[in-house]
Amino acid sequence: MKHVLFIDTRNATRSQMAEAWFNHLANGYAEARSCGTMPADRIGGRAVQVMKEVGTDIRFKRPRAVTQQLMNWADIVVLIGTGIFPQAFTPTYIWKLEDPSGKAIDQVRILHDEIRRMVENLIAEIESQEIDTAIDQVFVPALQQMIIS
Repeated sequence: MKHVLFIDTRNATRSQMAEAWFNHLANGYAEARSCGTMPADRIGGRAVQVMKEVGTDIRFKRPRAVTQQLMNWADIVVLIGTGIFPQAFTPTYIWKLEDPSGKAIDQVRILHDEIRRMVENLIAEIESQEIDTAIDQVFVPALQQMIIS
């Protein structure tokens, strides 16, 4: 199982939505967590609202700080936003998504949809890599053995 860590500055909106979408869409195939470099006191109300609109309840989630334990847990690190120095985390991906703080709910919905699309693409890429790895580890040696025999 792959482990994905979404990191942003406050861990209040973008990374929380990404974590929720990932865990919903991956359906147990992989797992995501999220954290922030300077975590907020609570999840953003607009994030809670737009996720609730699609049937996902994140109101009881709490922002958490980046820790070495989370970094060690992760196979894939996704930095979200532009306020984080990538050199500090060796990210696998950088998603340059605008900070929704102070934005109207309609703008947060647009961000929400963009995060979902990016998460869907990430899951597809992970699945593709897993298939390629399985082919390399199982089928290629089997074919080579058949050719030798």
